[in-house]
Amino acid sequence: MAVIKQKPGLKSLIYYCVTKYLFFFFILAFINDRFKTLVIDAAAESDHGVFYYFIGYVLYVLFGIIGPAFILLILMGLLFEIRNVKFFIPAFFAVLVIEYFNYVKLCSSDNFDNINMDGVLNGVISVLFFIGFFTGKILGRSNSSVF
Repeated sequence: MAVIKQKPGLKSLIYYCVTKYLFFFFILAFINDRFKTLVIDAAAESDHGVFYYFIGYVLYVLFGIIGPAFILLILMGLLFEIRNVKFFIPAFFAVLVIEYFNYVKLCSSDNFDNINMDGVLNGVISVLFFIGFFTGKILGRSNSSVF
C-alpha cells in the first residue's frame, strides 16, 4: 500500500497558498488587458499617476487573496492528514473542485452559468504548484521538491 511519507509544515503550506494565488493573479492581470484597463487607462483618464493606480491594484490583489488562500490553507492541511495514496488522490481532486467554486464564488465576477475559464486556469496552476511544492514530501524525499 502506497503511503504519504512526510507531511509538509505550516510554513510550506502558507508559502504554497500565497505564492500560488500571487502567481495566478499576476497571470490574470494580463489576460484580457485587465491591468491595462484598471491601471494604465484609469491613470490616463484622471489626475492621479500610474503609480497611484498600480499601488491600488496591488493592494486589491493582496487583500483579494486572503480569503481564498486561507480556505485553501485549511483544505491543504486537512488533505495532508490523509496518509493513504488511494484516498489522497481523490481527496486532492475534491480540493480542486472546492477551490474552483471558492474562486468563482468569492473572487470572480462571472457566474455559474458556464464554465469559468479563470477557475480552470486556477486549477491548472494549483496542480503545477502542488507538484512543484509537495512531490518530494509525498515521495519521502525532503529536498527533492522545487521550492
